[in-house]
Amino acid sequence: MVGNCGAHFVRSHSKSIICHFMSTRRVSSAMVSAIKRESAPITAGRIELDSHTDTVVAGANCTILEYTGKICDVSPYRDDYDSVTNVPIVHAATAWLSPYTGLTYILIFHEALWMGDPMKNSLINHYQLRHFGTRVQDDPTSDRPLSNITEDNSFSMELMMDGTVKYALTSIPSEHELHNCPHVVLSSAHTWDPHKVSFPKAKRSLGEEVGSLRLVSTMNSVAKGSDAILDHNDLLFSLDRMPRRIATLSTLELVKPSIDPGNSDVPIRNAFQSCTRHTDVTPEDLSELWGIDRGA
Repeated sequence: MVGNCGAHFVRSHSKSIICHFMSTRRVSSAMVSAIKRESAPITAGRIELDSHTDTVVAGANCTILEYTGKICDVSPYRDDYDSVTNVPIVHAATAWLSPYTGLTYILIFHEALWMGDPMKNSLINHYQLRHFGTRVQDDPTSDRPLSNITEDNSFSMELMMDGTVKYALTSIPSEHELHNCPHVVLSSAHTWDPHKVSFPKAKRSLGEEVGSLRLVSTMNSVAKGSDAILDHNDLLFSLDRMPRRIATLSTLELVKPSIDPGNSDVPIRNAFQSCTRHTDVTPEDLSELWGIDRGA
């Protein structure tokens, strides 16, 4: 079960299941009439990230801003569930109080399925938000906080975790909040068809990615014992560290010695081993040792 909504999203083959149902979108022959809610206290609940949904699903903590005129027929993927027809597709809103700014924001979810009061929490499709440009950080193993951030960086909301569920607490906005609080659009008002949506392809192959990760891992391992040679704030020409730098870079095959004595202008020095006193060394010996042309 996902939270307390009483619905579990699963994916079967290539079809998306919503609250145990597969959805088929169609345009209604007539505009959907407004659903009137009974007067009740403001309903609070969660908006939960759920990658198995194919569309944002608005529950009891949302209010309808506008009907799109489109409806959704849902049929069960199990025989022991009844079919549900004429589920409205709406533009919905929910109110979120930021613990950092102290402001209440009206979060707008366009092209959402309206489940309404029977569903306490609302479910948010990551891909519908990302397709609009909203950045969704839902990886709990990352060093970045769980969050939703608008494309222009003007709004961010931190998410919480309950087990494996990422969520934020929201409520039905009051009339005052709807008219006076800032509105933040998180999904596109254009028709959302999850079966036809496409995303950009990866810029590099898996092999290139793995190779890059291995190189970084190797460099980091060597750098631990070499005064972090890849730190740009380090002194590149520190004499006392130069031997270790050269040895490290040679290990990574980033620096390869290419001295060829046969192509060098510097004469090769001979090594001398003698048991006689150094006073017996002749000028010719010194000339040859130091590479001095006596005729110059």
